[in-house]
Amino acid sequence: MLKIHTTILCCCFVALAATGILAQDRQPDYRGKVYTEIRIDNDGIILVDSAGNEIMVPAGTGRDEDGIPTPVAPIPPAAAEINTADFPVKISSIRKIGQSVIVEADEHVLGEIVTVGGNATIRGLVEGSITATGTVRVARGGIVMGNILGKEVIEEQGSQVFGHVTEQNLSIPDPSETWRERDREDTSAAAVAGVTIISLLFIFTFAIAMIFRKPTDRLKAVYTQNILKTLLVGSLAWILVLPVFLLLCITIVGIPIALLGIPLGMLAAAFLGGAAFALFLSDFVKQHNGEVEEGRAKKVIVGFAIGQVPSIGFFLGLAMDSEPVSIIFGIVALLLTLLVVTLGFGGAILTRFGTRDYRNEKVRVSVIISDTASEQP
Repeated sequence: MLKIHTTILCCCFVALAATGILAQDRQPDYRGKVYTEIRIDNDGIILVDSAGNEIMVPAGTGRDEDGIPTPVAPIPPAAAEINTADFPVKISSIRKIGQSVIVEADEHVLGEIVTVGGNATIRGLVEGSITATGTVRVARGGIVMGNILGKEVIEEQGSQVFGHVTEQNLSIPDPSETWRERDREDTSAAAVAGVTIISLLFIFTFAIAMIFRKPTDRLKAVYTQNILKTLLVGSLAWILVLPVFLLLCITIVGIPIALLGIPLGMLAAAFLGGAAFALFLSDFVKQHNGEVEEGRAKKVIVGFAIGQVPSIGFFLGLAMDSEPVSIIFGIVALLLTLLVVTLGFGGAILTRFGTRDYRNEKVRVSVIISDTASEQP
């Protein structure tokens, strides 16, 4: 008898344990019934039968064939359930770096939202996904159709999110630091480029002024005697260079002259004009300051330094990342370079590239009168 009682007690315990396990795993039985109302919200699906009983079907969880809980994708709303007329302001997509994003209550974002280094606040309608390195807050009345990925996601009461929500600390480097490093590299490159260009120009100018003394002196004399006429002749050279080039290209004999002679002639005139202009500036400053006579090398250095002040200011503006300074000095440097080259063209034409002296008509008339007066008894 004792063995029979023991066996009966064991069977009872097994039955009670199985009943408890089944009770823990039992889901609401909503199959095979007739329901008069179905409500869907963020918490799940509520079924109301004819007796008024409500059965909750949780959204977001389900079971596979083996009975293991699996996530269920939220049910997106139908297009008719959202009145897009409530969001009249249409925006294709939003992408920000180092800034936060705010979608106002009357805004409708058709695409995605991406913000790196900022937060996102949603008060309107977003059809795409949201990705932010900061906090994503969906305010009351905000609707997000896509997924949300952010460091922290806050869904206020009255908001609707129909996609998956993922909170993850995105390890993205600060883009502003990269920009600062790039700016430092750009400023150093600008400084190196400026020093290199000005140094090369000084070497060419100094060498031409010291080697070709007479040609540069003759061009300087043209600037001193009649700089306006020299400027006018140089301007005409700019105007006529293209027609002359095309005219020479028509003939077979003129093609080498057009392709080689004209570019080399313009380059030689520009460098001769630059060296002569440096000497001209040095003499101009000396005359107005009453300085004593100085050597030719010092004249070239002083004149070149004065002429390169706008260029130095331009490169300093680039190095300091000052846009107004670089723009102002850049324009002045460009105009001064154009003036020097134009004067070089005019001086080279009037003096045959410095091979003959140019004498002003007024000077020539005064010389003739003085010679005539000296011949009279």
